[in-house]
Amino acid sequence: MKRILVSSVSYPWRCGKRTLVTLPRITKIFDERVLDNTLHPPYDIHVPKITYTDMVWEGMETKGHLPAMTCGLSGRTLSHGELQEEALRLSKTLQGLNHVKTIGILLPNCVEYPAIICGSLHAGVTVTTLNPAYTPSEIAHQLEAARVDILFAANSLQEKVLSTVSLYSKLSMVVFVDAESQLNTGALKLDEKSVPYSQFLSVSPARSGARIDTVKDTAIMPFSSGTTGPPKGVELSQHNLVVQCLTMAVDGESFYRAFGKLQDVTVAVLPMYHIFGLAVTMTGALWAGSRQVTLPRFDSDLYIRCLEKYSPTYLHMVPPIVGFLASSPKVSAEHLSSLRQVNCGAAPCGLTLIEKFALKAPRVLFREGWGMTETTGAATAFHRSYQESAPGSVNTLLPNLRMRIVDSDTDEILGVDQTGELQVKGEGITKGYFNNEEATRKTFSQDGWMKTGDVGYFNKDGIIYISDRIKELIKVNGLQVAPAELENTLRQLDGVEDVAVVGVQDGRAGQLPRAFIVRSGSLTEADVKQWMSLKLSAHKQLNGGVVFVDSIPKSAAGKILRKDLVGK
Repeated sequence: MKRILVSSVSYPWRCGKRTLVTLPRITKIFDERVLDNTLHPPYDIHVPKITYTDMVWEGMETKGHLPAMTCGLSGRTLSHGELQEEALRLSKTLQGLNHVKTIGILLPNCVEYPAIICGSLHAGVTVTTLNPAYTPSEIAHQLEAARVDILFAANSLQEKVLSTVSLYSKLSMVVFVDAESQLNTGALKLDEKSVPYSQFLSVSPARSGARIDTVKDTAIMPFSSGTTGPPKGVELSQHNLVVQCLTMAVDGESFYRAFGKLQDVTVAVLPMYHIFGLAVTMTGALWAGSRQVTLPRFDSDLYIRCLEKYSPTYLHMVPPIVGFLASSPKVSAEHLSSLRQVNCGAAPCGLTLIEKFALKAPRVLFREGWGMTETTGAATAFHRSYQESAPGSVNTLLPNLRMRIVDSDTDEILGVDQTGELQVKGEGITKGYFNNEEATRKTFSQDGWMKTGDVGYFNKDGIIYISDRIKELIKVNGLQVAPAELENTLRQLDGVEDVAVVGVQDGRAGQLPRAFIVRSGSLTEADVKQWMSLKLSAHKQLNGGVVFVDSIPKSAAGKILRKDLVGK
């Protein structure tokens, strides 16, 4: 693919000049929010066509000395300047490997994660992120679908990686990272195709980046189920990532810019392989000069210790973590006293839980939003300057996006306070699914609007409410579970004649998968669950139960009528 350098950012920290880093420039204000049945944001902003690293390394002279990443397990810390140096050393190595087009990251949250992201994007290499809890077959499937050349994996996952390599043989190299600071590199069973991360880095940094078309070239490829079907590679450009960060940051309070010894601090527990953890939390913190305290997984005692030791100023969370902070007797108001705001996404939080949290932290601004992998993260957020608090809503559309409501049966474009499918358009939206023209065609309307699969409405003030979901996707603790993937796995089990999977509500996880199975022979629920435990990762297990039925309800065309199974 031909790459074209599109950049307009100078490097003041390289030339010794001091510059003032400011918020993005507002280009247009929309006093009337709904025009021709299309919802507009409060304003649009100017987003330059710059690379991802141009953006996050902007103003390094004001933050390079400050801590960027701290391991919540060991305390090991990299400053923003050290992280940039490490990323440039990785970039130099990758630029010297002409055959490498795509790398995979199979890591928990760790100090090295953003360095690998930045180094890869600086080198013009595409990144696909994987859930470390995946089974070898799930990992191999994504590696093959994304055409991965090199895999960066945690030392602790060595056995899983070895099993994966037997299923996907096209990896040219595996780079092992000591992600949890176990200092056990010597215990690695290395072969000619594997190397420790420290040895993979060049001894010197890259002096320049690859030639990149920031709009057309694919930068990251997280996998998402979209509105239906199995997970697919979502193609997001460097411009998509820049748009996401700057449209979130423009309100001036999502992230405070670092200066001197002042910086924001957050506990980075949302997985960095997820679009929320990568495009919203990680990217915003790198741009602002924040300190991210990484945790490889949520552990209540460790999380509390990080609150006590690092005094975070903001937190990005999903509803189960909000529930823990609001309900646990181990968490006091003092633990939350350093916070100015919290942001909750990935699944609805609910007014009751928000009110319960406010009892412990009445002065903390609680912000909810909505988005998708396909929108590069958030598409809505709370803008205090342009709206009153609207509990139960997902608040206001982000800059440079447009939204309309469409009747999914008739394709009629609806107006204010009318309920239908949310469709969005804008420069933060994915260009489509990798190597899957059919899924891309089904996801976009003929006039270029992306169908979200979510049902809701907006009012005349531009406040958005989501009431239902067309898409079959199940959300477990904010993680996507595609019913089709579970059904395909179950059909491989002897004794399963037919099957359908739906989500059932759960107070802690949000939803849990439940399978309805037409069986033959003596198949039991224990047989089914044992099979699933061998094939799929923990959040895809049938913790909502297994129900044996005589038949699966289907339409005349053979499509499963999942709505007829909900509640059974």
